[in-house]
Amino acid sequence: GAVVLLPVAALLEGPAREAGLLPYAIAFVVAGIGGASEVRLIARRLPRPGRVVVPARRAASRIDPAPMANFLQTATLAALGSGLAPYLSAYAMVVLGAPVSVGVVFGAIGSGVSVLTATLVAVRLAERSASRFLRGSYVVIGLGWLLALAAVPGSPVAGLVLVATAVVVTGGAAIAQLATTERLFRLAPGPAAISAQGRFVASSAAALTVGQLVGAAVLSFGPHGYPAFAALIAVTGVLRLLAAARLRVAASWSSACAALP
Repeated sequence: GAVVLLPVAALLEGPAREAGLLPYAIAFVVAGIGGASEVRLIARRLPRPGRVVVPARRAASRIDPAPMANFLQTATLAALGSGLAPYLSAYAMVVLGAPVSVGVVFGAIGSGVSVLTATLVAVRLAERSASRFLRGSYVVIGLGWLLALAAVPGSPVAGLVLVATAVVVTGGAAIAQLATTERLFRLAPGPAAISAQGRFVASSAAALTVGQLVGAAVLSFGPHGYPAFAALIAVTGVLRLLAAARLRVAASWSSACAALP
């Protein structure tokens, strides 16, 4: 993705600049074909499990309610912050006065950082504390967004600050995704994971939606330009730090779940 997106950004600012929406339409068509092909391959190759029935009592008995409640609360708070976070590419356009193609550049940076970060973290997460990785990811994302506030319009270093923000926030998000999933399955092993995942998806999706609606309202009806983006960025950064402070973590980094049968 990173390798492909950078030439696309150059193309949009070069020969295709006067072509209007056509280059974007072509990119979406190609992406759609690729996505449909992936779904088709998965559907053909994965075995069909049939109906899955989970005994309710057994699922409930495997979950320790206190740690699960704390995990869901902090994950919901983090999801609210994620919904409030504006698109970094749109913020860059406001701060730098850059063209639309800058969004493609930030997409390329994000793709590369996500792959690298996920690779480095995945090999360590199996035998390390998922809760501590998750808290660290919240701190990284929160500080990354607060760093973006230093990208003031007219500043000669605004571009570098935004690139650094993209690297830090995207890397933190990759860690959060891995650590969240691992933490959930450690708290609710076996069949209990199905009901636990349902609760997690419901609460985090609701919080994400609320955050997105509030963010859209602020950008649509609030002060235009940098002030609206800065307000959302400050709130989303603080919410991630609050989530990190509220999350209960293991006693040490070496803590990990016992091997499951």
